[in-house]
Amino acid sequence: MVGDTRRVFPSKGPRSPISEPVSIIDSYCAAIPSYTCAKLYSPPKSESDSSQAACINPFDPALLESTLAHTLSAYPHWAGRIRFTGPNDGGRPYQRRSGRVWVDFGSPADDPGVALSFADCNERLESLVPSLDEGKPCDSGVLERAGVYPPFPSVVMLRPTVVPGPALAVQVTRFSCGGVALGFRVAHAIADAGTLHRFPEDFDSRALGDLDSPEADPALEAEVERIPRCAKDVLASGTPGDAGPAAAADAPEQMPMWDIPPPATARTVFFSPASLARIWAAAGGRAAGVNAHDALVGHIWRVTVRARRVPPRAEVSLTTVVGLGARVDPPLPRGSVGSSVVLLASTATSDALTGSGGVAVAARAVRATIAAATPRALAALLHHEAHSPDPRRIQPFFIGPEHVSITSWVGAGSYAADFGTGAPVYAEGQTVPTDGALLIEEVAGPRGKKWTEKGVRVTLAFVDDVLERFLSDPESLHTRAMLVGVGVDLLHLGRLRSLCTRRTPDKLARRILAKAELDDYSTLEGDRVQQERFLALRWAAKEAAYKALYPACVPTWKDLAVTKPPGSAKPLLAWVSDTRPALLDAHSRSVKMHLSVSHDADQLVAFVVVERD
Repeated sequence: MVGDTRRVFPSKGPRSPISEPVSIIDSYCAAIPSYTCAKLYSPPKSESDSSQAACINPFDPALLESTLAHTLSAYPHWAGRIRFTGPNDGGRPYQRRSGRVWVDFGSPADDPGVALSFADCNERLESLVPSLDEGKPCDSGVLERAGVYPPFPSVVMLRPTVVPGPALAVQVTRFSCGGVALGFRVAHAIADAGTLHRFPEDFDSRALGDLDSPEADPALEAEVERIPRCAKDVLASGTPGDAGPAAAADAPEQMPMWDIPPPATARTVFFSPASLARIWAAAGGRAAGVNAHDALVGHIWRVTVRARRVPPRAEVSLTTVVGLGARVDPPLPRGSVGSSVVLLASTATSDALTGSGGVAVAARAVRATIAAATPRALAALLHHEAHSPDPRRIQPFFIGPEHVSITSWVGAGSYAADFGTGAPVYAEGQTVPTDGALLIEEVAGPRGKKWTEKGVRVTLAFVDDVLERFLSDPESLHTRAMLVGVGVDLLHLGRLRSLCTRRTPDKLARRILAKAELDDYSTLEGDRVQQERFLALRWAAKEAAYKALYPACVPTWKDLAVTKPPGSAKPLLAWVSDTRPALLDAHSRSVKMHLSVSHDADQLVAFVVVERD
């Protein structure tokens, strides 16, 4: 339950009010209402800890309010008012065009400030952290129902209509165990923004041509046409309301892809490092010119198209978020942050994706789209956006049966913030459960490990029947059994008898049998023929298993046991107890060993196939 809510302002703000335009891309990103995430932290150290650090609760309300005000001194625009350009604004001509976003700040009497609220939750933190069991989808709405996010729309909205509010809302939720969640909701017009007065200068200087000219440069517009995008002018399809100038002359009369689907259900699934490696290998790996991320995105796209049962030869699209910081020329300074992204689209036919080799087709399509974001192309795109009739009219992505939109926060630093209690134990981005809007996120793990070495979470949002088909698709989580190895052993019974003559059967039994097997062997005392058969079967089976498992692991004789359960016609080969060798990593929970034994005269043949999930 949310209790206290405060408005926080910079402890040292500007001396006089300031009005500034945001960057070209920030105006473009205003099409997306808000960005929301939450970070969960373990309880602060006990007060019994004598260290000075332990005596300070970093989540104390007064301390948090003070530190937020101090931080806002470097980012005073975050406490300001976001709006569209007005008739009296200054700036350059392109910054005064219809639908451009501005921010006013430095006037505490008029500024909305940053909303800081505090809430309590009776849940324990650990009950809200999803497991990383591959193949077991998790409910994606747990944190939302626990109330850890600032409510929607607690920040300003610019589309489809203007709803006033602060640019940033922060909610601190205290759990019954002492753990804390920090929830953030920020207007996407300044999402991930740094110093807004510096970022537009850094970014807009990368554009080509004259940004202030009345018309866009035709040559640059021709270059923009070659950039793979899915952006459309929604006014051309009859969008009501005041949205600036008339539709462009070449705007389509209707947009058949504009399909608002019914409510969707969201589920989160985990892809282990082993699954990521298999997906990348299926896409052709590094030799095919694709990386592991391309392969994962393409894999999800492919399975989605199949789950939606898109008709053959239909054109389908995948919209991905592409960062610009390192791609523009010159690259943005490391300290520059903001909405430095564009939405690009990959297209393919449904049968090309779902047919043989479709995972490679999808990965290559994703890579080709990202490769199209060259410095020259992005500079032309900035020129194009500067001359856009009105950014409010442009829909940069679509949802519906033929469309998928994937956002990836891999590499975004979700687990970097440390308030003194350690890195977050869990970090999550909130997504609107809309059919085809998906999110890829990193999971917690040791610092320095690559995301492919830890695995990723993917939040899927589909209408119910599509979600069910996606999760039941044998390729969806790529957890089908993988062959570890095959082993065969041929044992001459005469050799075994000779060995038993030299060492006695009991000595051999103590060497090669596990405890449970020894117990069964003891019931055969006095029956030499049955003892030899018992030992022969286990000798050959374990030799074959060793060959099948090597070099993934090197089991000993007593790591394995062959049993014949009552009523079973075939012997079973399994690990002794529940402890398993290093063959199994943390994300592969089971290994299946299939044993087949045959007799031919004085020979026994054991055949073992080992699979892992």
